[in-house]
Amino acid sequence: MHCMFGRIFCALVGVFAASNAFAFAKDSSLIYVGPDNFTSIVGSSAYDVVLIDYFAPWCGHCKRLEPELVDAYSRLRELKIRVLIAKVDAEANSGLKRQEGVNGFPTLKVYKEGEFMEDYKGARFADQIANYLKRQVHPL
Repeated sequence: MHCMFGRIFCALVGVFAASNAFAFAKDSSLIYVGPDNFTSIVGSSAYDVVLIDYFAPWCGHCKRLEPELVDAYSRLRELKIRVLIAKVDAEANSGLKRQEGVNGFPTLKVYKEGEFMEDYKGARFADQIANYLKRQVHPL
């Protein structure tokens, strides 16, 4: 997501998030967050928890993680858990990368009630990611 297409898409994402109707794109690909909509996405009352994947387009680990994130989101959506999983292209959004303290790829950060909560350090498989996020919303 670069240049004009990325900005238009990000603006639309911000509008949908503000209306509480936002979800993933129809093709089940993860949505992209940038500086224009970061605060509205992370702080949206539509979600109890937001997990953001900070990635680099050239990173092999990032590419392998994406289908796991899509699968984790699908599992959570079936359970009607109010969680959003999104992506930030840290190469294209270096200011946001610096602001959020991202030093490597992929970096997964968890936000709750509009505030950074912690880096996700668990396994990078759909079931573990989904279980972790479920516990953040519904602690034992």
